[in-house]
Amino acid sequence: MNVSESQIDNLKPGIYYLRVKTIDADGFAGPFGPVQQIEVPTKTNYWWLLLLLVPFAL
Repeated sequence: MNVSESQIDNLKPGIYYLRVKTIDADGFAGPFGPVQQIEVPTKTNYWWLLLLLVPFAL
């Protein structure tokens, strides 16, 4: 059993769509698969929420 994978680094936040098509070793190309949706979330820094907790800690 062959397992294939791919990795794409440094994508900007947003929604991406992709389809996959397999090609056998003998050159036979199968049909494209269904559309897949991938969401790359924005990086959110939550450190500032600690400032909200400071008054309650005193």
